Amino acid sequence: MSIEITARHAKIHDRLQDYARGKADGLCLDFPKIENVHVILEFERHVYRAQVVVQSKGAQVVGVGEHEENVVTAIDEAMEKATRQLRKQREKRVEARHGA
Repeated sequence: MSIEITARHAKIHDRLQDYARGKADGLCLDFPKIENVHVILEFERHVYRAQVVVQSKGAQVVGVGEHEENVVTAIDEAMEKATRQLRKQREKRVEARHGA
């Protein structure tokens, strides 16, 4: 499993990289079939935007979070959205397997 962190229009401090990497590691613990996590951090017009692209077997999930003041909050929002989407896909797979 690989984790990539990319910055657009800004530099990323090591603490922020570690924070994003820790969040991605937590996501991988909950969903062991994840193959790749790509975290993209942007700063544009006084708005921080975090995008999390998760690739797992048979699926690709994108979570986007925006926040005006804090990039950490944007990362948290994006991770929460990606987690919700992964849970939803997992539930659909389980229901399809059991014929519900």
